[in-house]
Amino acid sequence: SSAALIEDGNALGDAFVKFAREKESDHLSNYYKEIGEFLQRTEELRVILNVAFSTKCYERFNTMLDEIKRGVFANQDVQDSQESLILSEIVDSYSNFFSEGVQNLENLVSLSKQKRESSIKILEDNAEGKKSGEIKISRIHFCSFVVEQESLLQSIQQIVNQYLKPLQQTEKIAMRILDEDRDAIFFKVEELYSTQSKIVDELHKCLSIWPAQPLGALFDKLTGWLDVFIQFVRNSSNALVSLSTAKRSSKLLRRMFNLHSEESKDLSSLLSKPLKLIPNWLNFIESIIEKDNTEENNSEDFLLLKKASKLLAENKELVSDCIEQNRIMSELLTVHQRITGYKEVLAQPGRRFLREGSATVDGRPDQQLFLFNDLLIETKKPGLVQRAGNSARFTFVRKLALRKASMQTEGDDPNDINSIKICDGASTTIVCTFATNNEKAVWCRDISHVLSEFYHERVFGIPLDELMTSEREKDRDVPIIVEKAITQLISDIDTEGIFRISGSRRDIDLIKESFDSGGTDIESNDPHVVSGILKLWIRQLPSPLMTEELFSEFLSSCSINCNEEKINFLKNSVQKLPKWNQYLLQHLISFLVLVSSHSKTNLMTSANLAIVFGPNILWKRSKEADLLANVTETIV
Repeated sequence: SSAALIEDGNALGDAFVKFAREKESDHLSNYYKEIGEFLQRTEELRVILNVAFSTKCYERFNTMLDEIKRGVFANQDVQDSQESLILSEIVDSYSNFFSEGVQNLENLVSLSKQKRESSIKILEDNAEGKKSGEIKISRIHFCSFVVEQESLLQSIQQIVNQYLKPLQQTEKIAMRILDEDRDAIFFKVEELYSTQSKIVDELHKCLSIWPAQPLGALFDKLTGWLDVFIQFVRNSSNALVSLSTAKRSSKLLRRMFNLHSEESKDLSSLLSKPLKLIPNWLNFIESIIEKDNTEENNSEDFLLLKKASKLLAENKELVSDCIEQNRIMSELLTVHQRITGYKEVLAQPGRRFLREGSATVDGRPDQQLFLFNDLLIETKKPGLVQRAGNSARFTFVRKLALRKASMQTEGDDPNDINSIKICDGASTTIVCTFATNNEKAVWCRDISHVLSEFYHERVFGIPLDELMTSEREKDRDVPIIVEKAITQLISDIDTEGIFRISGSRRDIDLIKESFDSGGTDIESNDPHVVSGILKLWIRQLPSPLMTEELFSEFLSSCSINCNEEKINFLKNSVQKLPKWNQYLLQHLISFLVLVSSHSKTNLMTSANLAIVFGPNILWKRSKEADLLANVTETIV
């Protein structure tokens, strides 16, 4: 209700004024950190100002702005003897941010004057809404969607102003981060901000002439701008890994990227928010379609809305996969932060963290074990002094690869019923003794599951050369899963959107689990499920099919204007690929050529196929990723 929103606005204004007047800090770094968090709360104010506004709230807002100006800039010259050079660098880096934050507040005050009457009118509109063309939707429902998109814009702006600009503008900070890590962390962020700004502008235009703007035409236009979001989504796992690498490499970067204590405002959380755009848009459009009788409404605008829904649904699988992969990567990165002395990269494609626990290992008590789906890591627990603090870490002792390992559940001593013996298949054997038989049983179960996966020779997430030299792929030129999928898809080659429409996620997961457990059949008659399993297998290859080593060479072909010269150049580049990569690429491209020859019925042109497969067969953490589809289309 408007009353509740206005009350929230007044309470927020009071809290701001009280903070600005009473806040005193013994440490300048804490003061700047909290003021930064304070300015970022303009996102909450924007939500309130876009929905309801009162004179009292407006007066508090103006007072807060004046107090902020005096509070922030009056303390810029304060010297704190307890702070180091790092502090002064942070202050310098964020001075521009504070200036921009204050400017944002001034703009918001100005905007609120213009919006006061129209904002209150929003709340007075009929809750059932009006018709927009042929489509019924409550204006309040649409306003909620607009506010959601503004909130996303604010989050992207925070990434740019709070994190990217200090890196660009402060040499002392910029020199502490590798170019490739910076490019991966902030991949497409500025373009994303520009695109989201255009989206919000279009939504405001629609709201200003409500209900004259047809929603189908609006979303048909907006979905045309999704490419940058899709590219951002594909890079999201790289961004997480690079962010973790940067934090570990420099104390200054760690302090900068951890500026906000609130989880919703730290950099990793902000980077995850654009991933929700496609699912949120799809949910919003589907709610409209469901309410507006889909069987009877065949207006042009409604068909455009269904077209937008279809395009969003086609990309939802990619987003779901990336969100799940990010969850796994985040878990791996968190575990790595708790282990000191482990120099390798723990967050790798295909790896999953399974469990941890205490055990006596080879007679060494109080050890901590970390089990992954391919690795067992032994660590030493911190001492009592360390354990009492917040910075407790485990010290790396050794790792045991499980790919060729075996396990013996009975120890050499018949009285030792709580021990297991694990051999890595080479020269290393360890004996783990647990406190109880129940603990032993749980560890035996999980380790046995890992070993059984390797026994059946998993096919997903396995390096191509390892897979092709395994017993199950003996005497084959391409993996059996690729051969089976392509053979089945050829019989359904005229299916519309054969590679763009998503199949059942549950069915795809069941087939994946079957193959990873030794199965060799694709038990589905749905061509979209079969194409989904093929795309998933290619996407989960630990290394790109066209290799990272030749990435730059393949991209350089984009600068060749003569098509014949470009094709000859690419042919020579393909011949440099490893044997198994050449075989598989030839097999895949030949099939895609066949698919594109049926584009009149399946709508999969070479350009469309390049969009689907390009980023999955040719990739590298690089800002040149825009050119991938161009290369793939030329090859097809």
